[in-house]
Amino acid sequence: MPERAVVTGLGLAAGGIDRAADLLDALEDGQEPRVFDPRGRRGERRSRYHDAATLMALCAATEALDGMPGAGDDHGETAGVVVSSNLGNLDTVCRVVEVLRRGSTESLSPMDLPKASSNVIASTLAIQFDCRGVNLTVCNGAPSGTDAIYLAAVAVRAGRARRVLVVGVEAAHPPARRLLEAADGGGGNGDNGKARLVGGAAAVVIEAAASAASRGARTYAQIDAYTHHMGESPVLRSIEAARARAGERQPGLWIVPEEDGPAADVETSGVPFDGGWTPRVVDLSVRLGLLYGALGVFQCVAASLWLQSAATNDGHGRTAVVTSGRRREGASSLVMRVAGDGHSKDPGE
Repeated sequence: MPERAVVTGLGLAAGGIDRAADLLDALEDGQEPRVFDPRGRRGERRSRYHDAATLMALCAATEALDGMPGAGDDHGETAGVVVSSNLGNLDTVCRVVEVLRRGSTESLSPMDLPKASSNVIASTLAIQFDCRGVNLTVCNGAPSGTDAIYLAAVAVRAGRARRVLVVGVEAAHPPARRLLEAADGGGGNGDNGKARLVGGAAAVVIEAAASAASRGARTYAQIDAYTHHMGESPVLRSIEAARARAGERQPGLWIVPEEDGPAADVETSGVPFDGGWTPRVVDLSVRLGLLYGALGVFQCVAASLWLQSAATNDGHGRTAVVTSGRRREGASSLVMRVAGDGHSKDPGE
């Protein structure tokens, strides 16, 4: 029987939210999305030579890994890193390309070229925290944050890693904003009522249940079933398939994808939560802005906190569904449940 994958660490780097534990309260504070300054948390000296996305990822990861075994207490080969970011270090790449386009390399910083790699965030985290196991960057559009959680759970269940640090991050630098505006026909990133990119990072630690139990770690939630769907009605179909794999228990929480608008509209859109039960519907973009590739990891943090608080409830309050994606990119849905509530489904089944 595959090992259960549980959530044992949470971290957040978002404007106006001091720590991950405050996320659910922040969703109710009525504030507009705010820019997060990672240099304010890390300090100027520790922020040198890093792009904005990497700095935010380091902030979130530091909180998530607080209390985890250090390099001297655990073998680095048992720890992995999975990062989800579609815009990532685009600012560094554009800067390097612009210098090369001018035909001169004299003004090119020796620190810039190595950091133009698309895997720079994941590799920096691995070096910083001595994670010498599996190392991946997922950048397949809006569903990539949820996909990153799934890939981490697969690695844990397969015995490829004892624990995996998963970070979702997007930075709101000018190249990112221009790219999003071009992709949306010039009217995106805050216009026409759409969420505005302000940047942020979220981190979770996915760990083997046996490993967490052996060190007496707090477990927030466990990862259950996952599916991805392309084609017609991808959100509906991904939820149907994920729930079919996880069982018919009705969820108490659904965290919606960004493209589908306000939660009130999604709640009546025919989502297959039947049996006369309507879950609580949450749209993170109202408070956090456009999260894009980071959304799935932010959703996992919110669902983990909600499930931990619901651990003493019965029935519907013990399961959550998170969905990320867009019609043109497909959608991924992940079922999570209270830690210890039965054996998780193998996402590859």
